Amino acid sequence: MLKILNLNAYYSNLRVLTNVSLHIDAGEIVTILGANGAGKTTLINSIMNVVSSKTGEIYFNDLNIINKNVYEIVKLGITQVPEGRQVFPNLTVCDNLLLGAYIRYSKKTKKIIFDDLNKIFEIFPILEQRQKEYAGYLSGGEQQMLAIARALMSKPKLLLLDEPSTGLAPKITIQIFEIIKKLAESGITILLVEQNANIALKYAQRGYILENGSVILQGFTDDLIDNNEVRRAYLGSDKTKKWER
Repeated sequence: MLKILNLNAYYSNLRVLTNVSLHIDAGEIVTILGANGAGKTTLINSIMNVVSSKTGEIYFNDLNIINKNVYEIVKLGITQVPEGRQVFPNLTVCDNLLLGAYIRYSKKTKKIIFDDLNKIFEIFPILEQRQKEYAGYLSGGEQQMLAIARALMSKPKLLLLDEPSTGLAPKITIQIFEIIKKLAESGITILLVEQNANIALKYAQRGYILENGSVILQGFTDDLIDNNEVRRAYLGSDKTKKWER
């Protein structure tokens, strides 16, 4: 579904990504791991063309999208849930959700969009309960649910999630990741940037590790879990210590 070849990305004269190549097959959850500053968010933003200074190739369903604008990319079926959630705090929950469907809106699709809104409320019942409240009054976990739900309103085929567990309690993090798992089971492909390697490797099928803007390791998550360097750097243990998946 998504194939990236030799991607280099820049902020002014600073190269942040160096010859990054990866692929994601339809229906997968693929995680990108790495320390702060490794280039994870830059990778997500490059796919969406938020970072426009770049070279290489980004194919989505065999179409090179590297020079497409954000509107075109979303229309093709890729949507980003940004780090920090970035909901609109002074708008209601319902209005935030409807904004997610902006690209689909017309007189003909109005009923379909409101039908989709009801489907979102089935996935996130707390958002239905709080749909008339301002998004700024929601808890961190509820705002993360809202950010994911807003992205789903664009009907994505590929969902890019940037650090969905940031600032959340462990119990809420598990709840969010269970939702992510169900979304993948429903047919949405997911690229997951996450600093919590333990939970990312539990839910993803494959992973890539970025260091200083380059992919230094990739593989199935079981293999990454068994890698001693990965365990030391990201899981807080080595092969002599048991880690349950």
